[in-house]
Amino acid sequence: MARLTKKLAKQFLSNCAPEHCFWCRDGRILCNLRELAEALESMSGETFSYHANKEKNDFAKWVEDIFHDSALASELRRARKASGAARRVKARIAELEKLAK
Repeated sequence: MARLTKKLAKQFLSNCAPEHCFWCRDGRILCNLRELAEALESMSGETFSYHANKEKNDFAKWVEDIFHDSALASELRRARKASGAARRVKARIAELEKLAK
């Protein structure tokens, strides 16, 4: 895994291209990690389970495929509830913001 640099941190925190935004089952469209954290904080268990279950984790896949943040993707795969996923995303954002300054 590449060393986390200021440039990489800024990349992880930026918006993705519009065609790569995440479309939630509940109708929300997410284009960056901050929006993901906000969505997870208020997401229903049903919506979370639709996207993250034993067969798949759409959030982790999106973070890894679009932002190339394998560390956060790995953390998201371990989350069993939306609240736990939100905490992990918020912690990663705080780490990235500190480095991106």
